[in-house]
Amino acid sequence: MMEHTNIGLDISDSTIELVSLDKKGRGFTVKAKGRVGIAPGIVERGEIVDAAKLAQALSAVYQQAGIPLRSQGIAFGIPESHVYIHIFSIPEEQKKQLNDILRKQLPKILPLPQKDIHFSFQTYPGANGSVRVRVLATSKKYIAAWQLFFREQGIKVNRFDSEQIATARALFSGMPKNPVAVVDIGSRTTHVGVFDKTGIVRSQTIHIAGSTFTGAIAAEQGIDMAAAEQQKAQMQISGSPTMTQVAAALGDRLVRILKETTARQNIAVADMMLVGGGSAQQGLLDVLSQTVGVPVRLGASPLVPGADVGSVFIEAVGLALPNGSDPHIEFLDANGLVPFDPKAPKKTSTIQRGQYQPLKTSQPASAPRKQGKLQSALMKHTSYGKNKSKFGIELVALLLVFILGAFFMDSVYTYRDAQRQQGRDEQAAQIQQLLERIPNIEQPPVTPISPILPPVLDIPGEELPTTTEDQTSYNAEQTSLQVVVVDRLQ
Repeated sequence: MMEHTNIGLDISDSTIELVSLDKKGRGFTVKAKGRVGIAPGIVERGEIVDAAKLAQALSAVYQQAGIPLRSQGIAFGIPESHVYIHIFSIPEEQKKQLNDILRKQLPKILPLPQKDIHFSFQTYPGANGSVRVRVLATSKKYIAAWQLFFREQGIKVNRFDSEQIATARALFSGMPKNPVAVVDIGSRTTHVGVFDKTGIVRSQTIHIAGSTFTGAIAAEQGIDMAAAEQQKAQMQISGSPTMTQVAAALGDRLVRILKETTARQNIAVADMMLVGGGSAQQGLLDVLSQTVGVPVRLGASPLVPGADVGSVFIEAVGLALPNGSDPHIEFLDANGLVPFDPKAPKKTSTIQRGQYQPLKTSQPASAPRKQGKLQSALMKHTSYGKNKSKFGIELVALLLVFILGAFFMDSVYTYRDAQRQQGRDEQAAQIQQLLERIPNIEQPPVTPISPILPPVLDIPGEELPTTTEDQTSYNAEQTSLQVVVVDRLQ
């Protein structure tokens, strides 16, 4: 049986992509790949809705790739709707306090409960001797739901990664010398990540994507979405007035993001790469090249040269690349997730790049030890003195030990049964929660894209930043970070 050690798995609301890589010289080759579509209502906004049907689709993509389902572990991509990025500055002398700063400040920035925060961070040189800090965070409950699902399929997750970070890992051999915008055009949303030589510096989403083009065709031709989807694969954007209108609106949003990146962060994007299923739309590359004012090209991985994977598989390729291939953009390790614990002892609180603090579970004191202390105290308390007969003392002591032992054993069995029942209840609750979806935490609802767009297109919404950016240095005496951009990806 062929061994697969570098497997990347990308699950979106509409497709599953899987790539297995093999090391070859300084690069990699594609050992196996698979891609299947999934019906609406199985995964929504990155959350599992129908676990049984998702398991069937997962089995199908493994079968297509020729990889045993219960093979080696995988790297799994967390969608941007469940990843938070915050960038800020601190003085060099406060670098040692960084972990404490994060534990105090993250709950004030993120719409997550304290105990639900997992985070990883990276530091790099800032202006005027300061230290820039990049924090990536996600929900513990969200990760737990996916871990439970994969465990039930017999799949081990070796690493969780941000989808944008994984995509960058595949596109760049190291970080780009000049700032690049990576535009991932999916089915429902388009994610834009701006990367410079330090890593990701901006992340935003646009609610114009593949299904918007499909809706434009459906409205223009008076057909349903399924028929429009088939038509879209054969159509040039220039051949449809409404598709041209959608492409122009997408270009307008991208121009706005580039201008804001320059104005707010003094970063001028020099290049743009298109990835994702929507990037293959005929004529889109030409339209955007004429609109955005910077060179636009389809993304390809220099680490997997000549591979027939295309931009559709680029994220799965980035996930499959070994963790050490670009360590400064690692995210979370499944075996060492960083828990948010405000009461964590300082001696275990230092978290550096590539060093992760594993989850700890508190172990209750063992029952036999408690029993020994209790018996010792009782025996001391019931000493009768030298004037009592030895026989009487031994008889009373034996009787007490017998009574206490019986009481203790009954308590042990009762406690054990209660613990077993609690375990069964917790497992049932976990599975039920998984099947019913873990609810979004303090997230505003997304306005769904209409299946049939009106003849006069109302292009949905403004782009929403997913990075929070503090343009001023942080001082430990401040009560909170000054946030210039505070908006949640939807």
